[in-house]
Amino acid sequence: MALVNGTQELPNHVSEQVYVHESPLLRDEANYIFRAVLPDGSAEQLWGKKVGESTVEVCCIPFFIYNVALRDIVQLNEERRLAFVLESSGRFVGRVWFGDSRHAVEGTVKRLEQLGANLEWSSANLLAVDSSAALQDAVVEFLSAGHNAGAFLYENGYQADISNP
Repeated sequence: MALVNGTQELPNHVSEQVYVHESPLLRDEANYIFRAVLPDGSAEQLWGKKVGESTVEVCCIPFFIYNVALRDIVQLNEERRLAFVLESSGRFVGRVWFGDSRHAVEGTVKRLEQLGANLEWSSANLLAVDSSAALQDAVVEFLSAGHNAGAFLYENGYQADISNP
């Protein structure tokens, strides 16, 4: 079970592993921290801005959770965990894994910034990428070309085959 559609609740069990956002893109707007439970029982700690009693606008680029993007409005459950997306921002989310391809980092980051993408690092190897819908095609084209050339691994943060709350 993963995350977003509005019908399915996430598992309540959270393992000891919690992935955090040390430098969330919209830290200055954030006033709330919540979790999204991942299928393996670990969790991703997300930053947000409270917009209602149990609703939050996402203020970071998700590293692991699928079908959730920067500026989405999400519903939380009683445990302050993501339950489902109420309103999609329409933004693109991608992830880049550099692994041993450290030589590709500088050029990749430079080009993504030139394309107007927003970036957030999880580690020295994992980069989350955000863009507006208007810039999405150019960003995806660049990321797909780098992936196909073997410079890094790329995945789209939206997966139609994953059922999310």
